Amino acid sequence: MKRDVILIEDDSDEVYFFTEACASIKPSLNLLTFTNGVDFLSYTTKNDLNNCLIFIDVNMPLVDGFSLMTNLKQKGLTKNNKLYIYTITDCDKARQQASEVGADGYIVKPDTCEAISHLIESKLAEMDH
Repeated sequence: MKRDVILIEDDSDEVYFFTEACASIKPSLNLLTFTNGVDFLSYTTKNDLNNCLIFIDVNMPLVDGFSLMTNLKQKGLTKNNKLYIYTITDCDKARQQASEVGADGYIVKPDTCEAISHLIESKLAEMDH
C-alpha cells in the first residue's frame, strides 16, 4: 500500500532533503509538500485525509505550525492521521505547546537524509502496529 506522507515546510532546502529521504524508502511513498499552512488547509477541504503521516514545521508564513495543528484538531483531522511538529527548535516550552495542540509528537529535524529516512520509516512502522 502506497502511504501518503505530507510535509508542510516553507524552507526549500528542508523540502529538498525530505524529498530525497522519501525517495530512498521502499515501497515508495506518495509525498505531498506544502509551503504554508493556508495551502494545506485548502487541500484538506477538497481531499480526504486518512492514515496520513504529516510533518508540520513551526515557523512558517501565514499560519504557524501550532495554529495549524489547532485548526486541524478542530476539523477532526487528528483522529485518523499521525501529525508531528517538525522543527529545528529543541525547547521544553515548544514541546509542551505541541502536546497541548494535539500533536502526536515533537521532532527536532534530523541533519542528514539518512536520518530523515530512518525517522519516516520508524513513524510508518508505528502506524502499522
